[in-house]
Amino acid sequence: MSDSDHEAEKLLQDSTEPMEQDQTASISTAGENFGVSDAVNLLQTAINNQFSTLSKQLLYEQKVNAQSLSKKLKEKSTTKFKGEGNRVQYEFNEDLIEDLDGLADLVSSVPGTRKAVRAIRSKLTHRNKLIRIADASPAGWRTVHEYECKDYASDSDDDKKIRSAENRALRSIKRGRSYRSTIH
Repeated sequence: MSDSDHEAEKLLQDSTEPMEQDQTASISTAGENFGVSDAVNLLQTAINNQFSTLSKQLLYEQKVNAQSLSKKLKEKSTTKFKGEGNRVQYEFNEDLIEDLDGLADLVSSVPGTRKAVRAIRSKLTHRNKLIRIADASPAGWRTVHEYECKDYASDSDDDKKIRSAENRALRSIKRGRSYRSTIH
């Protein structure tokens, strides 16, 4: 046998010999003693940290995928718009609403931000409602103008208010009164 074979055999014999009681309780590394329980705790902490990181990453990816799927479904199910400008503005506002929802999750711990985000979201949602009303009405934005100017009773039915505003706007058009003169 060569010298390297003898060294390998000696190492094998050394590793198969039973360890003394002190050696099983702790392992000495660079002058420090680590117990087996310390090693297990360290390993468990590392596994828990990795699991936590992977869980957060998985939740984030699921949320992004859900938002993407939601956006695709919204695009397919959105009402058809007569006016291209109305569609563009509506979709832009919808994107802003989605971004605000994501922002609300990120800054929810900061005092006052949730209320501010909800207020902005509410304004965008209202604006999209007005865009849909204007696009669906033959009188267009005049209907919205009448709807907003005469919006005193908040407890009445919204459909009735929209129809009433639309009728007023159509009568205004028939009388030849210009839209700009009603604004100023």
